Amino acid sequence: MSFINSSLDPKSQHTKYATVSTHDIVLTPDSRQSLRQVEWGVNWKAPVKMVGLLIAGAGIALGHHFYYHYLDKKEVSTDDSKWNLKSQQWELRYGNAFAFLAKTCLAASISVAYQQHIWTTMRRKSIAISGLDATFGATKDLFSFLNTSFLFNVKVGVALAALTWLMALIAVVTPATLTVIPSSTITPQALNVPMVDYTNVSSLFFLDDSNLGVDANTVDNGISPLLSRLMAATASTLDILPMVAIPPAANYSLHFYAPSLSCPSAPANITTVINQVANYTSAILGNRTISFLAFTPQDEMRIDSGINYNLYESFVNSCIGATSSVDGSQFYCNGMVEAWLDDSGSSPYIWVKSDADYYSCELKDTSFNITFNATGNIQTINHPYDFQITGLPLKNGYYVHGQVLSNWLSGVVWGMFEGMASTRTRLLQTSLYAALKTNGQIESNASGIAEAAIPAAEKALTRGLTMGQLIEELSRNLTLSYFSSDRTWLPGGINTTVNIGRTPNIYKYNSTNLAWAYGMAIAATVISVVIGMRALVVNGISHGTSFSSIMCSTRNETLDNLTIGSSLAAEPLGKEVEETELKFGLLNGRGENHGLIRRVGFGVAGEVETLRKGASCY
Repeated sequence: MSFINSSLDPKSQHTKYATVSTHDIVLTPDSRQSLRQVEWGVNWKAPVKMVGLLIAGAGIALGHHFYYHYLDKKEVSTDDSKWNLKSQQWELRYGNAFAFLAKTCLAASISVAYQQHIWTTMRRKSIAISGLDATFGATKDLFSFLNTSFLFNVKVGVALAALTWLMALIAVVTPATLTVIPSSTITPQALNVPMVDYTNVSSLFFLDDSNLGVDANTVDNGISPLLSRLMAATASTLDILPMVAIPPAANYSLHFYAPSLSCPSAPANITTVINQVANYTSAILGNRTISFLAFTPQDEMRIDSGINYNLYESFVNSCIGATSSVDGSQFYCNGMVEAWLDDSGSSPYIWVKSDADYYSCELKDTSFNITFNATGNIQTINHPYDFQITGLPLKNGYYVHGQVLSNWLSGVVWGMFEGMASTRTRLLQTSLYAALKTNGQIESNASGIAEAAIPAAEKALTRGLTMGQLIEELSRNLTLSYFSSDRTWLPGGINTTVNIGRTPNIYKYNSTNLAWAYGMAIAATVISVVIGMRALVVNGISHGTSFSSIMCSTRNETLDNLTIGSSLAAEPLGKEVEETELKFGLLNGRGENHGLIRRVGFGVAGEVETLRKGASCY
């Protein structure tokens, strides 16, 4: 068979090259038996590869899901040693391996389907050699998609080849469905925790420093420096003092009984006594309007509305406004702690006048249910906490708690010019003073304290509470602030259940995203396999893109002549060669009714007849 340029042959109509002779084999009945003809039939390997790889990919994807489901909410190991196969690094690597294997299997399944489909296309269409190059290399060379002959002639094949590349996204998307997030866990554990001994006041009250037999009007009245500091810190912040966490990052609850003040509105008989004290105080101050007055009443004041009590002036001078005297000769003021802590002679009251409001604050036994919560190394009490006045008898140690509150509150506050003045009381060292009434004017007068004397920021600290409510809160805050000092603790503490908190990192699995990613990939692979199976049925045989496939399908004298000078297979080929269009089919087709058996292979359009399944060929 010889080859000439079609431009020199007027009979050539359809291609650049035309056939001028043939090498058809004429068979006699005897020679038909000896000639080896092709055997039609689909080899089992191609469909098994397509379906097997699809099933393997789907199975690995399912395994990936179950593996991530196993890791979901599991704590991340903190052991990052190199060969700890359960470390975070290794567990994430296992997920990456699942994704890579699934991607590989699904892409390989599509690749097999692609190989079957392109031969169907090459039977039907004449495609330029450059397009055939792209067709055979599309699953390996991304630049094949730039070839227009490939894009326009092998459209379905282009989609299949593109899918083999896009399967790589699985290895990117699916591992990202497992993330590491912080979490918190609580582990109950029986531990020994601190408890305040509210009956042992040895660290809070010094009897020899009290007013008993020394000076009735000392500022501290036997209160220890420790309790004075606790009171000062609590009063200045109007909050519960924190304590050292035992243990860190934990919480636990305690129920106990302790002292606090209850400050209901004062009844008429007590109001009468308070007004008597207020009137004497106002007279001493030059008839100024009193904004705040507080004191612990003398025993006689509590009888018959103080009718028989005739020492108001001395009481005011010594117990409301006086400082301590050196020789102890001043008027004796009853405090809450008296007679060697014998409660029979002690007063559990603080009577208060706050503008037009009157309160009778009384020391009460109180039931507390509180929860400690540790953050870092600091432990605080959760708000709100539960408390309930019990009505049980007071314990002797409770009076010390009342005494320090009386020390801070007892005294008088009045408006003066553009501000305030006070004697004895330390109310102005707390946030409680902001509950006093202001008059909206520049100077203080009978209507209240000057407006500028109590800034709005200070008023906001009271949260709209009355003076009585603020005093109650202060007393409870002081009670609970005892926990901040280990000198007030009960020896040995108490045992309780402590919820120890941890903040480990855990895995979080987004199964929806993984299902979408694998679902779309598997669906695309199923469609590709269907296309590949159809190609097997249409072709009647299974194909590949191996060297042997190319070798067997290019035994053609026309191609031999076309590639003269290109036998080194060097790239790029000459433009004349690349633009030559070839088709796969029966070479030199003249029909079979003349006793001819033809060879199958690639050839130029003029020398190729469409190959149909079952045709006799060699």
